[in-house]
Amino acid sequence: MLGLPAHSLFDPIHVRPTFEALVSSVLSRERTSNEELPIISNSGEPHTLLVSGTARVDSSSQVIGAIFIGQDITARNAAERRVKEQARALIDVREMERLRLSRDLHDGVAQDLVAARMGLETLFDGISSCDDQVRERVVRITAPLSAAYESIRAIAHDLRPTETGKGGLAASIGGLCVAFGRAHNLRVAFQVSGADEIELAPEHSVNIYRIAQEALSNVARHARAGRVDVTLVHVRPDLILQIVDDGAGFDVERALAEAAGRGRMGLLGLRERATILGGVLTVTSKPGRGAQVRLVVPLSGVEGPS
Repeated sequence: MLGLPAHSLFDPIHVRPTFEALVSSVLSRERTSNEELPIISNSGEPHTLLVSGTARVDSSSQVIGAIFIGQDITARNAAERRVKEQARALIDVREMERLRLSRDLHDGVAQDLVAARMGLETLFDGISSCDDQVRERVVRITAPLSAAYESIRAIAHDLRPTETGKGGLAASIGGLCVAFGRAHNLRVAFQVSGADEIELAPEHSVNIYRIAQEALSNVARHARAGRVDVTLVHVRPDLILQIVDDGAGFDVERALAEAAGRGRMGLLGLRERATILGGVLTVTSKPGRGAQVRLVVPLSGVEGPS
């Protein structure tokens, strides 16, 4: 139609070899579908074609050519990028708010509790005689203050952004599992395979860590579980995070509908982070049969510099 060979439409260095490989596959009767190929339009603007191809045969089943269909998905890709950018910006704001809350709790509320506790502990300094019942009541007041201080410290720590450098993601999730098990008196088993030395961009490490953190928090709030198994596995080309509990289970579709209706994040927040990672998050559960959260992230989209 254009009077040009098909391969001339594509960049000779980066794209043409891919197109020529597609042609070879089709001529070998290997059907191809949904291959994304970038092209430059007559106006010089970049476009993306979603290409599918099949061999053309004659009456004796001999291959005499190839037929390709290309759908322009430039606008769709741009819309998807905008959605991801907006979601990423929202999560960045949340992480900043987490940091602010962490500082306010640690430097404000926690220090006020310490001051109140110390004031009570030294209340009777220099007083030789005092009713024993009064002293006992002060001791009873001091104990909850100490417990509240420890709780505030734990919350502040959980809110802080996680530092996950090379090999740090596995170590961070492992530490999270240990702390979570102690805090909630649960058996939490963590296994890692092939993921110790992977290097991710910091924002991706934080998102994966937050997914693990939120999934465990959901177990503590709703599952009534006795055991949780957490695995982090690198099976090329994917990184797989899985959290499985033996708790009460729930109706996944109903939970998602209720979360959307009430404006709660929960499972919706998990899926939002997975979208930013270019991954897929699935939640499987039935009442009485526990629950499984599984995140599959293609590393080609999230790996940091090697």
